[in-house]
Amino acid sequence: MNSKSLFSTLALSAAAAIAGQPAAPAPKVTPSGPAFGDLLVTNKVFVLPEGQAVLRTRFDAAWFPSDPSEVVFIPEITIGLPGRFQLSLSQESVKAKGDRWRNAAVFPEVRWGIAPWGELPLNPTLGLGYEFVAHDKDVVKTSLYLAEEFGGGQWLWAANFTYQKRVGGDKERELIAKTGLHYVIVPNKFTLGAEAKFEHAKTYGVDAGTAKELLVGPAMIWRPMDRLTVRAGSFFGVGLDSPDNESTLSLEWAF
Repeated sequence: MNSKSLFSTLALSAAAAIAGQPAAPAPKVTPSGPAFGDLLVTNKVFVLPEGQAVLRTRFDAAWFPSDPSEVVFIPEITIGLPGRFQLSLSQESVKAKGDRWRNAAVFPEVRWGIAPWGELPLNPTLGLGYEFVAHDKDVVKTSLYLAEEFGGGQWLWAANFTYQKRVGGDKERELIAKTGLHYVIVPNKFTLGAEAKFEHAKTYGVDAGTAKELLVGPAMIWRPMDRLTVRAGSFFGVGLDSPDNESTLSLEWAF
């Protein structure tokens, strides 16, 4: 048998052996995070993937039973870092009815996902932030963020718990709890749901006192383009200390 015939025989034998074997299983793909990014509407969710950045512009409006209504403008940049870390920086400007726009605060926050998305129940994430307040004492915030997808990604749930305190002056402490549940109507495109926020603030010293707020209402997420996401909600107050309504609209662009 010459070398050409030997090569042909070996090639045919190898092809037959490969054809008789079952195909290798496809590699398992683990999502790096929830389908709609690091937020529902008011609830924070896990962290962005490493190397991804989001530029977000948010408008909040609040109506109070006795005080003037106010509008808040918050631009924010968020960046996903190695090791499931995330860094965000936001700046808050406020305009009360009959007043001019004024700078209110600058807020950097670091978030850390304890484990890759989907490996731990409720995907716990820790947050630490420091709010530089323009006309008052600064605020330190520590947070625990929980989130999960159910029903094959058809349902999105999140809960946030934040403890914050002012630095110096009257010792004001505040506990904030939020939760939200969304139903995915169009995968990666559109959700409808409801979110709620409870705040309990207590002040010590000259102006000692407590205040409680509860807000509940509908919310939605819409992604008209792969990189553009719109988040909106309107929340109604329950209880004497709560505003009549707080509404929010945010536009974000992912890089």
